[in-house]
Amino acid sequence: MLCTSIVSGIDAGPSPRVCCNGFDYKNLYGSYHPPVLTITDRGFWKTLHPGWLRHGVAEIIKMAVMKDLSLFELMEKHGPRAVQTKFGTEGDSVNDAEFQDVCDLIVGKAMEGYVRSEYGNLWETHQCRPHAYGHTWCPGYELPAGMLHGQAVGTDMGFGAYLSFVEGWVSEEEMHRVLKNISDCELSLYHPIMDDDEMVWKTHLGIVEKRGGNLCAPIPKPLGFSGYLNDMTKDLLAQRMQEYKEIVSKYPRGGRGVEELCVDVGLEDPQSKKLQKRAAAELGNAKVAEGKLELLSKLKDEGLLNEDQFKAQQQQIA
Repeated sequence: MLCTSIVSGIDAGPSPRVCCNGFDYKNLYGSYHPPVLTITDRGFWKTLHPGWLRHGVAEIIKMAVMKDLSLFELMEKHGPRAVQTKFGTEGDSVNDAEFQDVCDLIVGKAMEGYVRSEYGNLWETHQCRPHAYGHTWCPGYELPAGMLHGQAVGTDMGFGAYLSFVEGWVSEEEMHRVLKNISDCELSLYHPIMDDDEMVWKTHLGIVEKRGGNLCAPIPKPLGFSGYLNDMTKDLLAQRMQEYKEIVSKYPRGGRGVEELCVDVGLEDPQSKKLQKRAAAELGNAKVAEGKLELLSKLKDEGLLNEDQFKAQQQQIA
């Protein structure tokens, strides 16, 4: 695997999972095919649209929050500059030797945390997967919202940090450190689609089924270490989501990310093909119905159908 983006370099590249989307869910189907070699060179990131690079930073933050406090502290201090300079590949940062080392350290630590987490459970024989932080509720609303993956993950990570605070696993200060880090890197903490309690609950049930009957939502316990939440009722989920929204609404941009949608960065809306297929199917069905009605009219004209038979068949087609 030669990785040319952050998402591939930190996550999808070294990952043994090969997946595809389905039924409006991210990565619903898949198999396991570990790469023989993964090469990540941040020099490629210079060519990325800023929004493509920005959303990939979520994969670094998730590993920092769940596995490596020192990485989290690096992202607190250097994350925003890393985003603005495309990890030291643009501007004066290219000649800043110290910052170059910091960028290498961030990427290296994120990769190490991911590989240690993933390759200790290569075939997912259990669901205690710290690198699934930020991937519990957003898989069900990322595609319908048209969000970039990392932007959707940012909303899920922020919500997870709040749930960890409610559980008493992180302090209020630590929760806000996580939220601020996500926001400072211009990622989303919130999207209006999260107000749809039914959609979020449907996702909740889907992820429980996907994870073998357990929610097993990874959240920090404490910051820099992994914990898992297994108990959440429908009413409590809706309540916690509303409480979370009130908190993040006070953050810059009302908790929204910068260029959070696929269309914002020149990509196709993930729902567009589905809508096109639906429109084509509806058009096809309309043409079939029109053809059937023409045939009925001919049969009636030829005396093969009486008026009552014609009307009965017509109603069935309609």
